[in-house]
Amino acid sequence: MKNKINSSIFKLAILSLFAIPFSGCNNIPKEKITIIDNFVLGQPTKSYPKQMDSLGIPSQRFTTKIILRSFNELMDASNYIYMYHTNVFDFSKYRSSDNNHLGLLYPITLTGTQNNIGMIVLLGHTTSPLLWGDAENFKSTVKEKFFRQDVNEEIIGEIKDLYTSKYGKPVSEHTSKWNLFYAIDRNVIKQYSDTTRTGTEIKWETEYLNVTLFTGLASYDSHFDTKQNYYSEVIMSFGNFGGSPPKADPSRNEMQCYSYAYIKYELNEKAIEKLKLRKENI
Repeated sequence: MKNKINSSIFKLAILSLFAIPFSGCNNIPKEKITIIDNFVLGQPTKSYPKQMDSLGIPSQRFTTKIILRSFNELMDASNYIYMYHTNVFDFSKYRSSDNNHLGLLYPITLTGTQNNIGMIVLLGHTTSPLLWGDAENFKSTVKEKFFRQDVNEEIIGEIKDLYTSKYGKPVSEHTSKWNLFYAIDRNVIKQYSDTTRTGTEIKWETEYLNVTLFTGLASYDSHFDTKQNYYSEVIMSFGNFGGSPPKADPSRNEMQCYSYAYIKYELNEKAIEKLKLRKENI
């Protein structure tokens, strides 16, 4: 009886090997499609929250308005967004009591399927929202931070260095005034374009992955105070609205900031075909 049980367990163990994604001879070693915070691409989109939770990746609710003016605005669910996020870029050098540098994690699903083929990391910093009017009476109950999609230029440089050390020399670095980016719009993330400001895309390629760093667009909203170590609001002059963003003045301890910077990981065609991700898996 014992030998029969052992034999059955052995057979089950062998069969289970074929059920583990990415382990067969026609598949891909997991480490080759593992990205930020050990997230593995190529799995069903519906498993995204489960994988995030199993990895211990933090999640929280953010306000999507810097100013909340009333109780109704505080209660309006569309003024908040709930996101998983990475702390990889929360460098202590630029951190303050009110500012943390996070990357909000936004999964990419292959069109026509329910398969996850990529991840967009929206770069930005947190700050406390401003409560005006009736909303100020509920200040003690507001725990959420506002997520502004602005980061200072040194952080962008450090991220580029990190990715170069991991993936090697970029295959391309392209600067243009025609840029696509992702922005939080109330409680959803949308893609937009901009033709007024210069942006740079830096790309790396591996056997199965394409990785892009978009360095962002000169910010209309923020400068970084290098002496006080916090983000200060840009005060726009009347004649400058609709024009170029005000340049940072180093003599006033100002560092340039960039809006809508992001990192995109995406499986290439070779990986998609090898993992058979074009097959629907509802």
